[in-house]
Amino acid sequence: MISDNYISRRAMNNKLEQQLKREAKNKGYSEAIANCFIVGKVLDIGFAARPLSNKSLEIHGTDIMPVSKPSNYKETHIVNLNTSPIPYENKFFDTVYIGFTLACFGNPLRVLCESNRVLKEDGICIITLTNPSYYLDVLQNIFIKKYSIVAFQKFYSFTRCDMRSVTKRANFEVVTEYGTYFRIPIIGIKLFIPRLPALSDQIVYILKKKEDIKRQSITVSRTYSDKDKPKEFEIDADLF
Repeated sequence: MISDNYISRRAMNNKLEQQLKREAKNKGYSEAIANCFIVGKVLDIGFAARPLSNKSLEIHGTDIMPVSKPSNYKETHIVNLNTSPIPYENKFFDTVYIGFTLACFGNPLRVLCESNRVLKEDGICIITLTNPSYYLDVLQNIFIKKYSIVAFQKFYSFTRCDMRSVTKRANFEVVTEYGTYFRIPIIGIKLFIPRLPALSDQIVYILKKKEDIKRQSITVSRTYSDKDKPKEFEIDADLF
């Protein structure tokens, strides 16, 4: 469906940047970038906060929050993906989109493995995340007493190296990545820098499915008290 050469050409195409600048005025930079690669049958994981606005594709959604279905979505499911599988059969989707929610899962590797399972062989996964190495976030962590702490349910902060490591364990490959913007609030500067993700506030990762995950089980023996007999149970080795 989407080849490495195709993605490389899009990444180096100046017309793409101009298109993104126009679309970003209404959709935001991250969704504008994602829309350049979203194709076919789409699964939007964590759709409640920022539903996709595309009306020409078949979009399905999952979220833990009990919210109503957006009008442009075919169907949605309320499910806790930390403990439950994605409620679709294997190789069902062409695209899986995870917009700013991967860091909010208690078990993000499980979510990635499930995303791999429901993707077709030539499917792609698009993940948008904030950049923990962004200079304003670094300053906030250095001078933490001078900043107000905003309560936000985020369990993880994935660096670019972290993303390559965790997605590899889920049998994905990071094909390319895009930055969104760089800003200097004091003087009101805001620059769109898609080719400089390391300097960007947010990063959009384009992942390619490598192959079906070969699952293995580990048998664990555990004794809960001196009187109990050891109990054996199986744990999915891919989630470690």
